[in-house]
Amino acid sequence: MAKLTFYGGLNSIGGNKILLEDSDTRIFLDFGMDFGKQAKYFEEYMKPRVGNGLGDWAEMGLIPHPKKLKGFYRNDLLKIGNFPIEEVAFDGVLVSHCHLDHTGHLCFMDEGIPVYSSKVTKKMVEVIQETGMGTIETELYKHKLRPVVRGQEPIERQWNAVESGKKFKIGDIEIKPFAVDHSVPGAMSFLIYASDKTIFYSGDFRKHGTYGYLTEEMLKEMENENVDLMLCEGTRVSETENQSEQMVKKKSHKIISKSKGLVIADYAYKDLTRFKTFYEIAKENKRKFAIGLRDALFVRELGSLIDLPSLDDENLLIYLDKRCSGTYCEKDYSKKWMKELYGLDNTMTAEEISRQQKDIIVRMSFFDFNDLVDLKPKPGSEYIHSMCEAFNEEMEFNEKRLHNWLKHFKLPYRFAHCSGHANGIELKEIITGINPKKLTPIHTEKPKEFKKIVSKKTKVEFKS
Repeated sequence: MAKLTFYGGLNSIGGNKILLEDSDTRIFLDFGMDFGKQAKYFEEYMKPRVGNGLGDWAEMGLIPHPKKLKGFYRNDLLKIGNFPIEEVAFDGVLVSHCHLDHTGHLCFMDEGIPVYSSKVTKKMVEVIQETGMGTIETELYKHKLRPVVRGQEPIERQWNAVESGKKFKIGDIEIKPFAVDHSVPGAMSFLIYASDKTIFYSGDFRKHGTYGYLTEEMLKEMENENVDLMLCEGTRVSETENQSEQMVKKKSHKIISKSKGLVIADYAYKDLTRFKTFYEIAKENKRKFAIGLRDALFVRELGSLIDLPSLDDENLLIYLDKRCSGTYCEKDYSKKWMKELYGLDNTMTAEEISRQQKDIIVRMSFFDFNDLVDLKPKPGSEYIHSMCEAFNEEMEFNEKRLHNWLKHFKLPYRFAHCSGHANGIELKEIITGINPKKLTPIHTEKPKEFKKIVSKKTKVEFKS
């Protein structure tokens, strides 16, 4: 008999850690970080100690205690934290997409446990790690043994790419993945054929994005399936309003077409749909689109998997941020991937962009705002906030700082964004299409709202 244990993902947005056990097979549905729970105890300058192995994370309840998950965690971290070493006792992890609230604690998992995701998610995780700060939380694809010894080679995980619509097996369990639309490419839902029930795991999805047709195609395929239990995300279950990517483009285009100065586009760097939106707007307004080094690496590495312009596109520039010496010399860009991009013909410094402001849109986040000192935005410049607004205390602090910067440089705040999650109306349509016998709300702070949108044929079960 199949059994589900919820170690995360209930009554909160994100942090999905759902264990499925069926006969001798044990698999996790995502293994993400719960940002809200971590923020209760830690912040930017006070983090769990890697030198204590899993100790700090386990003690504060940020991960399931090693006593509960024997045979799941890395031996090196168990040893440092004085936990007993166990043989691997899990068969795999299904990763729905590469947001940290779904992948962020894979770094603690034993490298002998295989991971399954889309090819795009696998590649994105590689790039995220390559461009990261080298902290333990970024060690998703490969890791170094702790304590770190200089010169040691990292250990790679068994990361398997699966294709939408093609069934595969983990132990005794057969699984069918489906590509769906989300605010990051490569997102998947999973249909799981357990011994006594069929389970649909939503991951995160929507219908109103540029690739909403993927979610529609999934629903069409699900017409012939008999789902006993749906694990359904409900980030926006109580909402009815939707902004589409097309509406984001229309609103941003209107702002940019009237601007007589520099335009700053602030969106999540993993959101390659939003990258394409601003790239297209730049072309339509006869501007160049300047992206940072990390963004450029994403475009280069994922261009063969999804429809993206090449880095030598005449409408793209690579923005060199000021580092180390402040002279933009090659030594300042020390990592291998930075050196490869540094040598391209279409790189441009802040000072060069500053001289051509009316001809350029530049992608920046709040954490790049030091560069405004060098960019010197002229009157008529615009700032477009194209990501979700603050939803926790730490983000609210940053938003206040952001507005202080904008005020100092006399930049207006414009907002143009659409969510990566289905609203209540879309969720009702999706649930009706899948027609499960039972539904368990996950990834939501308002699970009882599901009672308002499901039919009487579906029983809503609340877990705790």
